[in-house]
Amino acid sequence: MSKKLLKWIGTGIGIPLMFILTGSLALAAEKEMNLYEYTHLPREQRLKYKTIVVEPYEKGTTPSEIELKKAEEMILSGETETVWKYYQLALFEATHPKVKVKLSTYSGWKAEELLTGLAGGTAPSYYDITQEAGPAGYIKQGLVADITDLVKNWDQTPYIQSHYGALWECCWDKGRCYGIPTVDPMIPCIYGFLYRKDWCKEAGIFNGKGEGGPPLNWTIKEFREIFMKLTDPKKNRWGLTVGPVQWHWGLKNPAFQCMRAPFGTQPWFWTVPDKSGKYTWRFDTSPQVVESLEFLRDMIWKDKSIITGAEYSGGEVNREFWGNRAGAYYFRNMDGIGKVFGAPHVFSPTIPTEEILGFAPVPAGKYGLRLNTRRVSFNGFNPTLSKEELKAAFEYADWIRVGEGATISLEYSLHNWRTIGKTLPLELARTTLPWQTLVSQTKEFPGSLRIRKVPEGFPDILKMIPEGMLDATRVSLKIPAYTNFFRATDLTVPGLGKELAGLMSLYQAIASNPNVDIEKELKKTADMLNATVFNVKLENDREALKEYFQGLDNFYKEYYPDWWKSKEYKDLFENYYKCW
Repeated sequence: MSKKLLKWIGTGIGIPLMFILTGSLALAAEKEMNLYEYTHLPREQRLKYKTIVVEPYEKGTTPSEIELKKAEEMILSGETETVWKYYQLALFEATHPKVKVKLSTYSGWKAEELLTGLAGGTAPSYYDITQEAGPAGYIKQGLVADITDLVKNWDQTPYIQSHYGALWECCWDKGRCYGIPTVDPMIPCIYGFLYRKDWCKEAGIFNGKGEGGPPLNWTIKEFREIFMKLTDPKKNRWGLTVGPVQWHWGLKNPAFQCMRAPFGTQPWFWTVPDKSGKYTWRFDTSPQVVESLEFLRDMIWKDKSIITGAEYSGGEVNREFWGNRAGAYYFRNMDGIGKVFGAPHVFSPTIPTEEILGFAPVPAGKYGLRLNTRRVSFNGFNPTLSKEELKAAFEYADWIRVGEGATISLEYSLHNWRTIGKTLPLELARTTLPWQTLVSQTKEFPGSLRIRKVPEGFPDILKMIPEGMLDATRVSLKIPAYTNFFRATDLTVPGLGKELAGLMSLYQAIASNPNVDIEKELKKTADMLNATVFNVKLENDREALKEYFQGLDNFYKEYYPDWWKSKEYKDLFENYYKCW
């Protein structure tokens, strides 16, 4: 056979084969493959098949860029955590053939970063929507996707509705859903007071069980008396440490709020409606605010029981507590539990943390009023995602939090427990179970989500947490939760940074001058903020304000009837809240 004929035959066969192969690959790319078909593709074709990118905002659940570069070194050195993270990612991508998970560098705190990312196509697939404007603000500004169809048949939906329904309402608008809880199944996050049990014993302060610490049902009067007793200038000790604007609320100073709520003002805000109707909000200068600030001033200057930290910003105020200079500070129960698990000798090389560290709920004030301190964060999904990308992002969030990815994380903790923990004393063994994996499958401490499969043999975490911390959490969970504040926070979005600056100036004036005129400083702050931050008239604000404050009125009527019936409240409602 001539070379010319062979060349012709080869070309005649090769071209059709090329078209067949190209067509088959194109078909493979177009059709939805099952897992068997996908795993039998060549590696290059498997990588090309991944056309959907999910960029999750998950801290600590995906390897960092540094870990990726040093994976082999970590494996050889026995650092197994990265290997487990790789396994999580590999398993998800194997079971979701078209999806590629990309690492996210999003910080999750600044709205400007999110807006820039959405505009430039660099925002993650989902992100926190609890900060600043709250879910209502993100929804109103169109910064989150509608996920109603995705949560409609989600197995977590009935569970969230039964345990966190009122809180989850914050993510709904006109019958449509725009967010899901972010907290994994753990002991509910509650804010209260972390305190020194040993100092309390020295000062003769005991709870109902004979242990050092305030009683679980303490009042605002006992609150002041206890911190006076804990203060000992000779030992360089103060009862309480309070900072100006702590990062963990993101909106207002929690120390102010904690002292303010028992005096009967609305929860969370330093604002009241502008009754003239010219603007939406005015700064709150009601008698209850004056009373609460006078209370703060007197604790600082008369009692000398507060180390103010007037020069601090952010979360630095807690260093006075961990540095043995303050007997208590306001923070979350999870921080205390985390120290018990991960820092068994944070105060002393010989005495376990759990014997020194206590947690107390917030105190009750007049009419039994208590600040609700239950905390749940929410994630919203990127509104620029396609329908296919949105579904993949939701499936990843589900998988890593309550699905097989979450189970793998628990298996890793269990692996550490079995190989290391059982040979250690209890206070050290706890460190092999990261406190973030505190799984609670009980009705008493329901998580905002429920993990589908807890590995067999996983230890009962509730038996490892100090009973006193659990008792305080139980009391805190019974405090009535007024959750509709999220629906109104979008009305206070303008100039949030300037508002915080105004509050910081007010705080510093009180903390630096024993003769401060509270009403004068409050008016100065109000004049400044009213001329800047609140110099805004928002659309349809009367209707929104009416809904909010009628809801607040109904809340007080149901849960605090003595307060609701009082003349003090009636005057407050008529003179400051009612604007319609």
